[in-house]
Amino acid sequence: MAPVSTGPRFRRRKSNAPRATSRKPDSGVPVAADADAAKEGDAPGSGSTTRVTRSRAARCRPGSQEPLLPPSERSRSRRTTLATDTAVRERKRIRANLIEEEKPLTKMEEVGGEEISSAPSSPLCEPYLPNDQEIDFDTIDLYKKKSKEFHKKRDGNPLARCSGFLIDWNETTKVGVVITSADIICSASSLDRWSGDDEYSYSAKVFVHLLDDTTVEGRLIYAQTHYNLALFEIIVESPVQIPNFTFNLNYAQQIFVLGRDENLCLSISHGKVQYCNPFLCGRHHYMYVDTATPKCALGGLVIDFEGSTVGIACQTHAFIPSSILIKCLHLWRKIQCIPRPQLGVKLSAIKFLDLPHIEMILRKIHICDGLIVEEVSSGSTIEKLGVRVGDIIQHLNGEWVSDTIQLEEMLLRLSEDHFDKGNGLNSTLDIKVGLFHIRNGARNTINLTTVVSENGEVVKRGSFAVSVPTREEISAMISHAHY
Repeated sequence: MAPVSTGPRFRRRKSNAPRATSRKPDSGVPVAADADAAKEGDAPGSGSTTRVTRSRAARCRPGSQEPLLPPSERSRSRRTTLATDTAVRERKRIRANLIEEEKPLTKMEEVGGEEISSAPSSPLCEPYLPNDQEIDFDTIDLYKKKSKEFHKKRDGNPLARCSGFLIDWNETTKVGVVITSADIICSASSLDRWSGDDEYSYSAKVFVHLLDDTTVEGRLIYAQTHYNLALFEIIVESPVQIPNFTFNLNYAQQIFVLGRDENLCLSISHGKVQYCNPFLCGRHHYMYVDTATPKCALGGLVIDFEGSTVGIACQTHAFIPSSILIKCLHLWRKIQCIPRPQLGVKLSAIKFLDLPHIEMILRKIHICDGLIVEEVSSGSTIEKLGVRVGDIIQHLNGEWVSDTIQLEEMLLRLSEDHFDKGNGLNSTLDIKVGLFHIRNGARNTINLTTVVSENGEVVKRGSFAVSVPTREEISAMISHAHY
């Protein structure tokens, strides 16, 4: 028969003999007795009545039914129902008193050869349920929302794993500076780098695994989200080798992208530098390789056949060339930041187009070099000055420009000169931009006021309401075209 519960505390016998229930004269806690005694009536002096029943597991078994009893037994069962209900109420009263007077045990104990358990959800006793309380559903909804946002950003795992390399080391203080991709602290990223939807966790803990199998914690000292670079300070006891940079990088050149996985195993991918424009979702300072870069190689070295560093890996097929990287590091060492004037446009170079396309531009408008405007940021200063998609930028401050890498080098030089004059971040810088307007075929030089910032530039195309012409208007336009 089923054991009788007394709340969170219960006793369990080690014997497998059949049991029934009776009440000791000197104890208020029911104990086990033989089940056969219940069939013959009340035990003398027990003060309680029991009945034959099945175990809880048998009662909960699907499709199980109560066994049919003879008529005499069924009448006896009906007579004992009232007494049984009284015993159940008595057990509940005892249980309530025990909960108020005694605390549940916190561990298994052995008392007189018997085990005592404090588990309130044990299958051998009824679980304790607190009294109903008013639930604040607003607080629960807010918790679920924040929890969902947290797991969406982190998913319980590290934000990222990247490679990196030392660019500086002080032999006296043993302090080194590691450069890597800012993706190491990126908690939410978008496919379009110009969207401004990327989020960064600047307080995230970053650990650097060195080649001597030691691990040190890195301290973030600077992050530049436009160029997607992050600098960390670490302690390195043994001497290290600083990479040798070179500006000698050509299109179609063979390069190697180096990285290390979580086990510090070297990863090498090999390919050629592509002769192409940056993708619309990629930054102007990106160059591309015709092979996929392993994810673990982000922030790793890009070298040539001589072993000299020609860039740093920043995306699956993209890297930042050493001409941009060295200029960024120079600015950081000089003014502790990497500023850049924000133009508000996405551009592509004419020289990377197909030859028939280049020949057509030369034949129609007599231009063979420059940058084509691919997108104009909605509400930007350059849009208000009349620059539209398809226009061509030919020079900045009188210096002719032919591709986006050259443009970024010019912008970094202008930023340095701007700071040398005593200006700081978020100040304005006027740039004279030479334009060719494709719609009217006119050349013009505009005075573009830019903001010098270290934040990632956002370029979002505006949306305009378009009215659909009616059937009568379409018919009128067709008739006018025929005439």
